[in-house]
Amino acid sequence: MMEATFELLLKLPHIRVIRVEQTNAGAYIVTVESTLQHTTCHTCKRRIDTFYRLDDGIMLQHLPMCGSKVFIRLQPKRFRCPFCSRGPPTTQELPWYRPRSQLTKAYEDYLLRQCINSTVQDVSSKESVWYAAIEAIIEQYVQTKMEWSVHKTLYILRIDEIALPKGHRSYIVIFTARMRDGTIRLLAVFPDPTKANVVTIFSEHPLSFTANRDRHL
Repeated sequence: MMEATFELLLKLPHIRVIRVEQTNAGAYIVTVESTLQHTTCHTCKRRIDTFYRLDDGIMLQHLPMCGSKVFIRLQPKRFRCPFCSRGPPTTQELPWYRPRSQLTKAYEDYLLRQCINSTVQDVSSKESVWYAAIEAIIEQYVQTKMEWSVHKTLYILRIDEIALPKGHRSYIVIFTARMRDGTIRLLAVFPDPTKANVVTIFSEHPLSFTANRDRHL
C-alpha cells in the first residue's frame, strides 16, 4: 500500500515503486524500477529492446516529502543493439534525471527556484546540498536562447536575478512561469540579466502572446 502511495506522490514517469524504507534519520529511500522495455542505441540511434542486464545501482535525491528527505534508488536497464556489430550495450536513461547527476531534475529545478531572493550558500545550508552541486546545476541550466516552441501556454511569467560568488558571473537571470493549475515551471536561465538581453529574448518569440510580468531586474 505504501509503495502505491509513493508511486503517486513521486510524480515520476516510467517507474514502478517496489520498496520503501525509512532511515533512522527519517529519510525515505524509495527503490524503483523502470517500466520501459526499450531504449535508443547510443551508436546507431535506433530503438532497441533486447534486454541485456541491470546496471549498477544509482541513488538520486528527490523533492522532500512532509519535511523528510527522499532518495530514489534505481538500477538502470541495459540493452544490446542487434544492428551494431559487436557494439557495447546501451544503458537506458529515464527523462526525470540527468546522467551522472545525484539529483532528480525536479529537485534541481526546486533548488534553482530556492536561489531566488536568496544566496547559493543559504540554499546549500538549508537543503544540506553541497555548494558545488548547486553551482553545477546553475552551470548546467544556463543557456543563450529560449526554446519558445516547447511552451504552448505561459500564464504568469516571472523574471528574477540570482547573485553568484565574486570572481564568477555577478548575476544570472532566471525565467519561471506559473501555470493555470498553480504549478511553477522553470523556463530558462540566462547569463546576462541586462534589460537589452531580456528584450531580445522576448523578441525571439515566434507568436504574440500576453503574460503578466512580475519583474525583478
